[in-house]
Amino acid sequence: MTEDAVASGLTYASVIMLADRYCQYTGNERYQLLDELDRLEADTASVRDRYLAQIQWFSNHWPEGLPWIADVPRPEPVNEAAA
Repeated sequence: MTEDAVASGLTYASVIMLADRYCQYTGNERYQLLDELDRLEADTASVRDRYLAQIQWFSNHWPEGLPWIADVPRPEPVNEAAA
């Protein structure tokens, strides 16, 4: 899926939906996860780029076996060690 296709479906609600599902599955606290995601791209110039970085983080760390939210476009996972 292209970056533009992913970006076209992004809202803050998309990030929250992913955070809620991820935290429910992993047992993490949402506020801690969102704090981490906010630091991920704190210097990003645009909201669009920040959402893209956050959605990419979820795609890279999404638990195997947990269905992705159908209403949120998913970018291909990237091996962060190789990036």
